[in-house]
Amino acid sequence: MKKYIWLGVVVLALSSCGGPTQEQYDRLFEENLSLKIKVDLLKSELSDYKDTPDSLYSRALICNKREDIDGLAHCCSELEKNHPSSWECKQAKKYLQSLKEQKERIETTNKIKRKAILYSLRHEEDQEQGVTWYYDPNYIFGSERPLTVYIGEKTTGDPWLRLYLSVYHKGYSNAPDYLNIEHFIVSYDNNEIEIPFKGDNYKKKQSALVTREWIDVPVSDQMIKHLRSISESKKVEIAVYNAKGKCNVIREVIKHIGDYIYVNDLELSEYEIRSIGKMLLAYDVLKKGE
Repeated sequence: MKKYIWLGVVVLALSSCGGPTQEQYDRLFEENLSLKIKVDLLKSELSDYKDTPDSLYSRALICNKREDIDGLAHCCSELEKNHPSSWECKQAKKYLQSLKEQKERIETTNKIKRKAILYSLRHEEDQEQGVTWYYDPNYIFGSERPLTVYIGEKTTGDPWLRLYLSVYHKGYSNAPDYLNIEHFIVSYDNNEIEIPFKGDNYKKKQSALVTREWIDVPVSDQMIKHLRSISESKKVEIAVYNAKGKCNVIREVIKHIGDYIYVNDLELSEYEIRSIGKMLLAYDVLKKGE
């Protein structure tokens, strides 16, 4: 008999250790359900808060500080939809209007500056060809300045750019020291572009002192990209090559003395570099009509 009693105690003990009772299970289920309801309520409150005037206005302030017109316009749209008569809605609209006016003022100022670039250029009318030519006001063809760009425009069609590249040296066509130049290499910001120095656009002129050779060529879209980079560079050098290699050329002719300043590389001055950028900006203004 004692054996049966002892066995019953063991079975009862094992059953009590095997898992939660039904009562415990019901209590846990109710607690879990209660927590889920609270979470859903919090989510609903959070969603409602996102669309409150205070929350939308806070986001509008951030957009206004960043000068984010699109973001501020979205906040105003939400305020107008949900809280049209609120102070926050009216204030956000004022910020949006102010940003739009500021943007318009900046655009107008930039347009005036861009237009002013054209008026600062020297221009010449070619009545025979019906072309207006725009030049840097301080550039004279035939000077020792090695590189410049200028613009042509007709009454119809897009304007176009031309590149003028020249070099002086002391040699003559039949002399042993004549350079017989083949190409230029323009170096800027660890980049190089090669420009051929022969062809239909090649010209030459000799005087009592020196020989001047130059090319006057249309500028391709790819060259425009190079010129834009050149105009933003701090240092631009032009090397002159013939079949034998790099040549020494004249950077400056000292007038009335017959003396010369020779260089291995033609380094553009700061003004010459910025002049290229100025001409490119004028080209953009003419092309876009603004």
